[in-house]
Amino acid sequence: MTEYPFDRRTFLKTSGITLAGTTVLTESAVAQETSGGDLIWEFETGYFVIDSSPTVVDDTVFIGSWDTSMYALDASDGTELWEFKTAGEIDSAPSVVDGTVFIGSLDGNLYGVDASDGTEQWRYNAGETPGGEIWSSPTVANETVYLGDYEGNLHAVDAADGTEQWVFETGDWIDSSPTVLEGTVFVGSRDENLYAVNATDGTEQWRFETNNFVISSPTVANGTVFFGSSDNNLYAVDSDDGSEVWRLEAPGTSSPTVLDKTVFVGSGAGNLYAVDANDGSEKWIFEADGAISSSPTVADSTVVVGSSDDNLYGVDRETGEELWRFETRDEPLRSDAKTGIQSSPTVVDGTAFVGSLDGYVYAIDVGSVGSSEDTRVTLGTLGHHHVFAEQGPTGPGMSDPSEVEASFTFEPESPDVGETVTFDASTSEGEIEEYRWDFNDDGETDATGETAEFQFEEQDEFSVTLTVVDTDGDSATSTQTVDVGPSVFEQLVDAKLDTAAEIDDAAVFLSESEEVETVVSGIRDEFSDGSLDSETAEEAVRRLNTGEQISYRLLVKTGEATALEGVEDEKIAVDTTRFTIELGVGIALSAISISEVADNAGLGRLVPDNEILREKFDAAVEELVSYGFSHALQSEALSEINRISLEAYNGILDGQFDDGDEFFEFVSDSISATVANLTLMQTIETGDGFSAFNKETSAFIPIDKLTNVESSLSYLNTELNADTLTDKGLDGTLEGAQEASDNATNLMNEIASTTDTFLFELSDRIDIPGIIKDAFEIVDGIRNGELVDTVDAVTFVSVVLLPKAGLAVTAVQAIGTFVGELSIRLLMTTHAWGIAGVQQGDPITLDELRDLIPDVNETLAAIEPVEDRWGEFV
Repeated sequence: MTEYPFDRRTFLKTSGITLAGTTVLTESAVAQETSGGDLIWEFETGYFVIDSSPTVVDDTVFIGSWDTSMYALDASDGTELWEFKTAGEIDSAPSVVDGTVFIGSLDGNLYGVDASDGTEQWRYNAGETPGGEIWSSPTVANETVYLGDYEGNLHAVDAADGTEQWVFETGDWIDSSPTVLEGTVFVGSRDENLYAVNATDGTEQWRFETNNFVISSPTVANGTVFFGSSDNNLYAVDSDDGSEVWRLEAPGTSSPTVLDKTVFVGSGAGNLYAVDANDGSEKWIFEADGAISSSPTVADSTVVVGSSDDNLYGVDRETGEELWRFETRDEPLRSDAKTGIQSSPTVVDGTAFVGSLDGYVYAIDVGSVGSSEDTRVTLGTLGHHHVFAEQGPTGPGMSDPSEVEASFTFEPESPDVGETVTFDASTSEGEIEEYRWDFNDDGETDATGETAEFQFEEQDEFSVTLTVVDTDGDSATSTQTVDVGPSVFEQLVDAKLDTAAEIDDAAVFLSESEEVETVVSGIRDEFSDGSLDSETAEEAVRRLNTGEQISYRLLVKTGEATALEGVEDEKIAVDTTRFTIELGVGIALSAISISEVADNAGLGRLVPDNEILREKFDAAVEELVSYGFSHALQSEALSEINRISLEAYNGILDGQFDDGDEFFEFVSDSISATVANLTLMQTIETGDGFSAFNKETSAFIPIDKLTNVESSLSYLNTELNADTLTDKGLDGTLEGAQEASDNATNLMNEIASTTDTFLFELSDRIDIPGIIKDAFEIVDGIRNGELVDTVDAVTFVSVVLLPKAGLAVTAVQAIGTFVGELSIRLLMTTHAWGIAGVQQGDPITLDELRDLIPDVNETLAAIEPVEDRWGEFV
C-alpha cells in the first residue's frame, strides 16, 4: 500500500474536491476533527447494490452491483478507476489476491480480472443458468479460489487459469461464503448443514446439522467455527470434528466475526450481539432500528455494522453503546428497490467502506485511524483489505489457541459417597490468576483456588468443571466425569445383603433377607439422623455380616449348598443322615434274616441264641439313631428304618427282586428318599433338641441358644440393631470379632474334613451293601429252599452274615459319639462360640472343642478285632 506523508483522512476531509460524474465529496468532509459517522464521499452506481461487500486493496475499493458491473474506485475520493461488465448481477463480494480480482456473477461465471485495469484474464463456468448462479463470495487460499453456486455445489478453481480442481455437492443452494483455514473449507448450505471439506481434494470431513437454512458465512477463531442458522441460533462448533460447543438463540443471525475472544453478530430482530467466544454468554446487546443482516467489522474500539433502517452504526466495542450513526438515502435509485444496508463494511485507515440498497457506495469516517482486524475481514470471507491480500488468512482465526489451558486431576479416582475428593489444577498452563470449580454442573462456582476438596452426597456420575482465567482475562475450561460409588456404609450393607441371600439359597427352613432389610434400615435411619456415628454404624454392619458368614459356612459344610470358593463341600449333615439310615437298615435286615434262619425248622439249630442276637441288633439300631439324630427326630428315624426294612423284606417274600443287586438298588432308593425328607439340616438350621457342648462364657446368654443358625442370626440381629447400638454401643473390638470368626471358620473346616474322612473310611470298611445283599440271599434262599445243606447254612451264617453284622453293631458303639457329636454337635458348638465372640468383640477359645476331635486311625483300629470276637462268639 502507498505510504502517505500526511494524514490521508484529513486530506480527504479538507480538500473539498468534487469530481465529475458519480463521486461527491460532501461539505462535512471539510471538518478537521470528527467523532465518527461523517460522510467522506459517495459513489452512485447505475442500479443498486444489494449484498456485495467492498474489498479494499492498494488504495482501491472493489465492489459489485446489481447493474452487472464490478467497480474499482479510488479509496481516497471514490473516483471510478474502471468498470467490468458481466452478463448477470453481482451479489457477492470480490476477492483480490496477487493482482487479480475474483468476481462471482449470477450469470454462472467466476471471473479472473486484472486488478489494475479490469481486463478479463479468464473465466470459469460454474454451471448453466438457471442453476449455476454464483451468490457465494469467492475466497482464495493456497492459489485456489473457493465458491458456492445456486445448485448447491462448492467449487475449487485454480487461481492462475480458472481450471476446475474439484466440486463438492451439498443438498441445496449455497449463498454462504466459504472460509478456508488450515487445509479445510467451511461453508454453509440451504440444506441446513455446515460443512467442513478438505481443501485439497474436496472430501467431506464432517457436517453439522441445524434445523433451517445456513445462509450465514462461517468464521473461525481458536479452533472454533462460528455461524448462524435460520433456525434462529448462533452456533459454535469444534473445527476438528464438528461437535457442538455452544449455541445462542438469536433470530436470523448475520455472518459473525470474532476479535479477542468476542463474537460480534447481528440479528433479524435488529440486535447486535457481543458474545463470549468461550461459552456463548452475552456481554452486551445493541438495538438498532431495523434488521441487521450486515456482518459487523471491528476497527480499534469501534464495531461498524449496517442495518435495514438505512443507517451505518458505530458502536463501542466494550460497552455496546452507540458512538455514531450515518444515515443513507431513504429513496433508492430505482422505484422497485428497497433501502437499507445489507453490505458488510470494511474499514481501512479509519474509513468505513460500504454499499447500500439505495445504489450508492459510501466512505464514512469511523472516528479512529485503525483498520478492520476481525476474523471476517482477515480471513477474507466477505470482503477484505490488504492484510488478507498480502498474507492470506491471518489474524485471530489463524492464531494459536489461548495459551491458558485448564487441566486437573483428582484423588481418589473412584470416590465413595461422603469421601473427601481432592481436586488439583496444578497441571493447568498459563499465567493463571483465578481458578473456579463447579462440582454440581449447575454453572455456579462451588470453590476457588488451585486445589479444592469436595464430598459428594449421593451415588451418581458428576460432571466437574474447572474454569481458569489468566492475567489477560483469557479463560479456559476442562470438564471431567467423577463416578461416585456408594458410601462405605452402603457397600457394607450390600455385602451383608448378599450374604443373607446366600444363606436363604443354602437353607431350606430359613428366610434371612427380610430380617436383614429391617435391621439395616433401622441402622441407616439412626445413622442418617446422627444418632449413630459412621464408625459405629459401619462396624455394626461388618459384625452382622461376619456373624452371618459363620452361619453360612456351617450351612455349606453340612448341607447341599454350593461350596465357597476354594472350600471343599463335605455335606456332613446329608452324609451323616444317609450313613445312619443306611447302616440302621443294614442292621435291621440282618436281624430279620437271622430270625428267618432261626425260625426255619432245618436251620434254626444253627443260630446261637437268636433272642440275644435280635436284642443286640435292635439295641444297636436304637443307639445309632440316638447318636445320629436329636430327640425330636429319633422316633421318626427309627420308624423310617423299620419301614424301609419291612418293605424290603416283604418285597423278597413277594418275589419282587431277581438278585441281591436289584434288592440293594431298591433299598438304596428308599433310603435316598428318606434322607431328602429326614435330614439333620433342620436341626442345624432351626434347632430341635440338639444341645451344644456348653461352656462357661459370660452371663449374657446360654450358649445352647446359639447353636442353630436361626437362633444365632436372630441373636445377632437383636444385639446389633439400631436400638441396642444407640443404648449401649458395641462390645469389644472389630478385630476381636474378626478373630472370633476366623477361629470358628478354621475349626469348622477341620471338623468337617476329619468327619468326612471318618465317614468315608467307615463306609469303606463296613460293607453295608454286602450286609444288605447277604440278608437278601438268606431270606430269598430260605424262601426258595436253597439253604438246605447244613454245612452251607452254617458257613454262610457264621462266616458271612454274623461277622458283618457284628462289625456293624460294634461300629455303632464305636462311631456313635463321633458321627453324632463330631459331625454335628461339634460343628454347631463351634458355630455358637464363634457367633458369641463376634457379638462380644472378643474371641472365645476353642481349644477344648479342638481336643474333642478324634484320631481317625485310632478309632478305626478299635474296630479291627471285631471279626475275631464274633468268630469266637459263633
